[in-house]
Amino acid sequence: MCVLLAEQNDGIRFAWNVLPGTKASATPMAIPVSCMYTPFKAIDSMYELNYPPVMCNNNDCKGVLNPYCQINFANNQWMCPFCLTRNVFPASYASMTAQNPVAEIMQQNTTIEYILDAQERVPIFLFLVDLCIHEEELEALKSCILQNLMLVPEDSMVGLVTLGSNVNVYEMTFDECPKSYIFNGTKEYKTADVSRLLGIKTTQTGQADPRTEAFIAPLAICESNITAIFEDLTKDTWQHKKQERPKCCTGTAMSIAISLLEACSRGNHGRILSFLGTPPTIGPGKIVGLERKEHIRSQHDIIKNRTTHYKAACDYYKTLSARAVKVHFAVDIFACCLDQIGLAEMRTLVEDTGGYLVLDDSFEKGVFSGSFKQLFTRDESKGEVTENLAMAFSAQLQVMTSREFKVRGAIGACTSLNRQNTSISTNPLGIGDTCAWNLGALDRQTSLALYFENAYDKQDQLRDTKQGYLQIMTTYRHSTGRTHLRVSTISKTYADHANQQGLNYLRAGFDQEAAAVLVARYATWRSQTEGIFDIRGWIDRTLIKLCSMFGNYVSNQPESFRLSSNLSFFPQFMFHLRRSQFLQVFNFAPDQTTFSRLVLSREHVSNVVTMIQPSLVCFSLDGPAKPVALELGSCQPNRILLLDTYFHVVVWYGQDITQWQTQGVHLQPGYEYFAQLLKAPKNDAQRLLKSRFPFPMYVECVHEGSQERFLTAKLSPPAPTEAGQQGSTPQLITEDVSFKVFMQHLKRLAVQKS
Repeated sequence: MCVLLAEQNDGIRFAWNVLPGTKASATPMAIPVSCMYTPFKAIDSMYELNYPPVMCNNNDCKGVLNPYCQINFANNQWMCPFCLTRNVFPASYASMTAQNPVAEIMQQNTTIEYILDAQERVPIFLFLVDLCIHEEELEALKSCILQNLMLVPEDSMVGLVTLGSNVNVYEMTFDECPKSYIFNGTKEYKTADVSRLLGIKTTQTGQADPRTEAFIAPLAICESNITAIFEDLTKDTWQHKKQERPKCCTGTAMSIAISLLEACSRGNHGRILSFLGTPPTIGPGKIVGLERKEHIRSQHDIIKNRTTHYKAACDYYKTLSARAVKVHFAVDIFACCLDQIGLAEMRTLVEDTGGYLVLDDSFEKGVFSGSFKQLFTRDESKGEVTENLAMAFSAQLQVMTSREFKVRGAIGACTSLNRQNTSISTNPLGIGDTCAWNLGALDRQTSLALYFENAYDKQDQLRDTKQGYLQIMTTYRHSTGRTHLRVSTISKTYADHANQQGLNYLRAGFDQEAAAVLVARYATWRSQTEGIFDIRGWIDRTLIKLCSMFGNYVSNQPESFRLSSNLSFFPQFMFHLRRSQFLQVFNFAPDQTTFSRLVLSREHVSNVVTMIQPSLVCFSLDGPAKPVALELGSCQPNRILLLDTYFHVVVWYGQDITQWQTQGVHLQPGYEYFAQLLKAPKNDAQRLLKSRFPFPMYVECVHEGSQERFLTAKLSPPAPTEAGQQGSTPQLITEDVSFKVFMQHLKRLAVQKS
């Protein structure tokens, strides 16, 4: 219950809700002190204050007034729980009393938000469209954009850049016919060159001249013009030989788009909406040559460092991402292609700016159209839908800790701000050696993993209260353009595992879902530089140490091993993580691996748990819907199964169900209950589809059908004693062990004496 309240009131979930007191006590616990934090989570009970926060006078601290401060109402003073500095309240707080406290010190207000800047700035949406795609794909893309253009707020500003063999920048405010400026796709342009060629001049006061609105104009003014331009777009006319790929200058186009925003944004925020379907083949940032005989790099090529363009392209897009962050713009990539287009190289463009990444086979499919539509979802405030977009921009997050523990680093869609304070550990993990990170754009699900370590070596070094404090300060621009500061202050108690009571407290405070996500974040972060075999070994050792310390058993007796309810699912999470697409790269292209890992690195706990261990729900005539094991044996002929992997939503019909449906039993009088059974999983599937971003792929399949692979790929194989007894269930040929065998080995290793 306390875990759910912490997530609901503060957007935070700790792996350990009772913390180990010392470094020595934290080491055998395997999973470090860590948490998942959602900085833009919708909190209905949160106060919003229209004045700046009261901060600690200690320049090395600057902690914000919070409910855990000691207040001396008689002297109008407060003590900072982080540095223990005594501070005097401002004169405006002189009338405060214990009976009439200010909102910041009320016990329920552990998360509070300040509006620092009332100036409103409208968002900018710059469309970047690949014209090298097939004509059918281009028509589907144009149709989707035009259908959803009405969802873009009317007061926002828009622009358009297209790419092919060259780059076209379009004017939005023409009177008679569209006009565009053409840039050579093989060249690299500086921002000053782009401004000069577009005729944009900067005044002595530093403000852009009125000509900027020719390229970035209010939608209310140029809606008919941009609609006409989209309708007239055609496939890139540059001819190429059959043995060559199309000339595509994605890198140059992205650079020019950012240069345009650097010249025209005037302090506004927004997104670059990129629609790509062709790999970059010319200009800076290309990932493959024009000749088709040159194959696009594979996972094996990247691992063995046998690539021609990979490192140079990664470095180039990293430079572009730094420029996009500086002008407060997120880069979204909607990649729809049967082949790869270079997402592995462009990863930092999305990750560093907080943008979205959507991967699908075609612009004609529901994954793209559903995701693009959800991009413009309106925000809900205290249960009411507003006209504001459910997104924030230019977010920065800073962490302050009390003396008992230090921050090691963060893992997620973030970059280091290289900011120093007394809360930084000398033992970094993830993106460390800093107390602050740039998050770029945010949505209501964006989450960051934070890792900490104990500062003390001995238990008696803890303060008498045995309380530790953490404060997370997130500054961001609301979609309206106002600057907000959200402050979350958390208090945690300490316990020592050396005695049984302390061990019980630690065990009871374990959040297995948050811990699984934090382990997954760290594992995928390590996968960028380490081999998968080493990472799987680390996961195994972590699981064994955790079970050995907190399990109930008799030494050297595996059959006696038991786990408490709040640890019982953790081995399942690790079993499925080891065989997931986040760690297994075999049979996955680099772009697919990049996509899945980027989604994992930004989503909150509940969604990532679904990615790690998909949910499987059974619908049958025997009773109401119920969850079943993610095993091959769950596929019975008289069942309908609903599989949710986050990326796919699959409805599977057993052999008997399929036969009855083919015979039209559900249409006959007296069999209405069977018709209801057929509708139930579809209705649940639709609810899942509407709540996800990216929009999942929806699949309906039957026993022994071609699409059944979407289900069986996520099922664990049967135990050796169960093999050969499948009946009408799907057959699965795999080298993976079953979960039952996995648990047998885990129990045997966990109960061994050290």
